[in-house]
Amino acid sequence: MDIFIISCLIFLARVIDVTFGTLRMITIVRDERVKAFILSFFEVLIWTCASAQVISNLNNFYYITGYALGYATGVYVGMLIESKVSTSERIIQLFTYKEEEIREVFSNVDFKIFEIAEVVDESENVTIFYLKTIRKNVRKTLSLFKTIDPKGYYIVHEVRLNQKRKSKLFPFFLKRK
Repeated sequence: MDIFIISCLIFLARVIDVTFGTLRMITIVRDERVKAFILSFFEVLIWTCASAQVISNLNNFYYITGYALGYATGVYVGMLIESKVSTSERIIQLFTYKEEEIREVFSNVDFKIFEIAEVVDESENVTIFYLKTIRKNVRKTLSLFKTIDPKGYYIVHEVRLNQKRKSKLFPFFLKRK
């Protein structure tokens, strides 16, 4: 077979197997074991075929390039799919030493903010706030938080829906829990 065609097939195989790897991780996080099992099987099957072709021809620059480009493209495609199937809302848990400043800044911005508790950490008061926001605002929110309280820390949670809803991108496979 032509070197170019085989290189393209290796590229395509890597895109598919790396994308399957991303989807597998999503199903693992969502505790969907059967789906993770099926994706793992096909991911490794495809990877083995592509890798065997490259390993048996390590002197072929085009095969190696197709392999590497396929991996990089698969990561990108997997990230695109992940952004389509994940929920849009996030809960950000802020642990802060600057309660008043955080309350003032985030109450004035368009966030739903909830104060949950005040605890003592090494003789300092730590206040825990919960912010509800959308995914695209997470970076901006955390950047603002870090400027106000560089010693503070945070946890970002994906909001899960209580009802099962099918994904628009993969309605047959990735149902939201």
